[in-house]
Amino acid sequence: MNLHEKYHEETIRLPNVLLGVASAAIAFAFHETSDRQLTFSLIPTALSVIAWSLSFAAGVLFSRAYTLGLKGNIALNEADKAAKAEWKAEAQAMFDEWNKKAGRRYAAQQWLLLVGALFYGLGHTWFLIEQESSAQPSEQQRSMEGDGNKPARLGQLPIEVPKATATAHPPPAPGTESNPVRTALSLSPRACTPV
Repeated sequence: MNLHEKYHEETIRLPNVLLGVASAAIAFAFHETSDRQLTFSLIPTALSVIAWSLSFAAGVLFSRAYTLGLKGNIALNEADKAAKAEWKAEAQAMFDEWNKKAGRRYAAQQWLLLVGALFYGLGHTWFLIEQESSAQPSEQQRSMEGDGNKPARLGQLPIEVPKATATAHPPPAPGTESNPVRTALSLSPRACTPV
């Protein structure tokens, strides 16, 4: 396999992989944000989904431009064989036009995928900061706890556990068996009779 064939294979394969990455990123963003409340931290996440959607569209348009560029290349080769100058000029123009469009769409597909990832990272960081700040009690709640100087951390909020006032079982009466297994066996008529 020569380098030209290797380059051709990679040029075809990578945009298809990026199409899969863009669609998976969109599905991931929808899955991760499906149970969130509407807050401002979802704005960058929405922008990331838009960027990934545009990346997917650029990948589809790249495939079309690449195919039409190949068609122009075939027409250029046919024009060389036929030795027709006007046909060759037209085929060269078609090839150049679609080749440039394919290059621009391929670059747009990659850059939009990266921009979407940056927006998603920003939105997720913003969401985590919102979660942390909403989990901390306000100044009024801290003063009600009696320790207004010490900020509460996530997971360290006070939890009141009610104290037990009565035992579940009363203590055994004096002279009775304290072993529940023996008591159950002595009351069972089958425990004493052989089978």
